[in-house]
Amino acid sequence: MELSTPAGLESLARAVAEQLGADRTEKDGETGRVRIVYADGRALELAPNRPRTQITVTAVLPEQATAHGIEVKAITVTALPRPRPSETQAKATARHATDHIRQRLLPAHTAALAELCERTAPRWPPSSVPNPPLPDSSTTPGAGWRSPSSRYAARWG
Repeated sequence: MELSTPAGLESLARAVAEQLGADRTEKDGETGRVRIVYADGRALELAPNRPRTQITVTAVLPEQATAHGIEVKAITVTALPRPRPSETQAKATARHATDHIRQRLLPAHTAALAELCERTAPRWPPSSVPNPPLPDSSTTPGAGWRSPSSRYAARWG
């Protein structure tokens, strides 16, 4: 896998995005990074390391996460895994990166987003939450239910 060119990294990102079920990839011309973007807005960022034999994958979080102290550590994956007998080096790199992303990064990314939602969700003071009314036995199905023996006694009593 040739990671020394932006096209090589973009090709890897497309292959990884396809395996992860992501929506699209976006290339950043200034930094040389490539983003994998899901339809729901989640994003991962791939960047080659200097020796070009490793890839750093970062989970992109909203700016609110930084304000709340929520972060996800980036992972580093080798770009030169040993290919299986029936696959090319490019396919092996995409498979290897996808496996590491699924096992190490996606669970942490999901947990961080859930924690952010929990911290930023509106909180209701207990006194402002209305108590639901109790069901009326005349309109609630099953509220006036009696056992078959009590019905028998009422009829034939």
